[in-house]
Order: sequence, then structure tokens, then C-alpha cells
Amino acid sequence: MIGLLQADCSNLMSSGSRTAGQLSKPLPTVDLLAPESCLLYSLYMILQQGDPIVAISQPSHSWLSGQLARVWGNDQFNPFEPFEPICLAAEQHDVGFLGWEREPVLDPQTGLPYNFDCLPEAMHFDLWARGISELKPVCWYSALIVSLHFCDLCQRFHHASAKDPKSAATRFLREQTRFQETAVAQLSRDPELKSAVTTELLEFHRALLGVWDFLSLQLCRGRADHFRVPAVPLEANKSCDMTVRVRPNRIVEVDPWPFQAESFDGQCEARILKGPFVDEAQMRSGLEESDQIMLVFHFAPAKAD
Repeated sequence: MIGLLQADCSNLMSSGSRTAGQLSKPLPTVDLLAPESCLLYSLYMILQQGDPIVAISQPSHSWLSGQLARVWGNDQFNPFEPFEPICLAAEQHDVGFLGWEREPVLDPQTGLPYNFDCLPEAMHFDLWARGISELKPVCWYSALIVSLHFCDLCQRFHHASAKDPKSAATRFLREQTRFQETAVAQLSRDPELKSAVTTELLEFHRALLGVWDFLSLQLCRGRADHFRVPAVPLEANKSCDMTVRVRPNRIVEVDPWPFQAESFDGQCEARILKGPFVDEAQMRSGLEESDQIMLVFHFAPAKAD
């Protein structure tokens, strides 16, 4: 799972007496791209001990990423092409976690499924590679963008391991580099895609996926009412910083506004767990029997305070 959010379910349903103009109790501001901000039902947020646990699967988080992609672009933020393959990459970039989410492993330290950032490195890279492989029969361009995205994460957040020639990180990077070279060569012969495999455009599209991924992840984790997204692409080779403020009722204010619509809703699905659990069988049974909840985020341009 992206993670398990341990939160007051009444706050997930409504904000009680708070109004949209009031901030909830502030949580620490975090750098969206810092490694410690990247958790994964595979997503835990601990707010208060004893609260229900709201679990969001990693593929559901990536579904929200895809929704962000589909409304991206305006006069300030360049749109992207090819549209459908890039939206597919955003929506399905964590498809490799589906098997894990169906049968998550118990973390004996928490009595909950393992957070994705606590997974052994080798398993993490295997899940990334599996997702890339599963996208290949659907769309090679989508698989290529996801491969570039995960290699970027590997180089930034697993850089120590990547220096070891025998490490899982090095093996992952080596295998993905071979795939990327093959994909670029093949796609360069496709009249519909050959213009989209320049180094400049591939980096632009990879960076966009990185923004959608971490924006969705941060919202699903719910750890900060206010955070910064650095280096958001405006166009190839040009970027800006973005600030995000989360108001009560999951109103998400974004500045500058990068979307086509004046406002829109994005959503993901979660499960309400009654953990922690004593063993893996109980945990998996608890997941099967847990209640479902749809979390809706209301995106709007930032208002002057």
C-alpha cells in the first residue's frame, strides 16, 4: 500500500465545525521531493494513537496521479504530447505493486502491512521493474517514461547503493538503461512517436510524472497542510516552484495554478482497517473485510490569505 493513514475517520468524512477558510492544526511543512516524504497499504500516516487506520493502495494513489495528468496544462504550463501514453504512464506507474497489495506482508514492528519505504531495496526494485514490464505490452512509450521516472528516483534516493557495482540498485539501473536505449531506437521508427523521444522531451515528460506522483503521494499521506513542490516543469528546460495548501474538507489550493480547469475534483479509494494485527493471516483477513471509503480532493487556485 502507498500507505496506511492512521487518522480520525470523522475528519475524513467531514471537517466538523471548521470552514473552508480555516486551516486545521498545522503539520510540519515538508519538501515534497525529500526521501523521507515518500511513504507507501503501502501508505501510513500516524496522527493519533488509537485512531482507525485508513489504507490507500499504491495503485490507487497512482490513479490520482493520472487524474492530475489529464487536466494538466494552461497558458503558463505547457501541455504535453503524446497525451494518452503519458496519462497512461501517470495512472499506471505503480501497476507493479498490484500483487503486493493483494497479499501484503506484515511488518512485525507495527502490526500493519509494510510501508513501501521500509521494503528491502531489492524487493522495491523488483516491484518497479515488474510495473515497467507489465506496461510494455500496453504502450512502450508509457513504459519508457515510467522507467525514466523510477531510474531518477533510484539515483536520487538510493545513490549510495547505486555506487556498488553488485547492488540491486546498480542492476536495476543497468537493466533499465538497456530497455530505454532499445525503446528509444524502436519508437524513433514510429511516425506517431518519433518526435517525442528527443532527450529534451523525454526529460520534460519524466519530470511531469515525478510531479504528479509526489503531489498525489503527499496528498494521500496527509502529513502537511502546506508544502512546496520544487522544479515543476513549465516547458522543456524551464521550471518553477509550486506551493500547495490543504484546507479542511480536503480543499487543495495550488499556486501557481497548472491545470486547464478553473477547479476540479480528484479521488482515490481507501480501506478502513481495525489493526494492528497479530499475524499476517489476520491482517489479510482484515483487509478483505475492511470498509471502503472514497477520498475526494477538491483542487482550486490559491486564495489570498
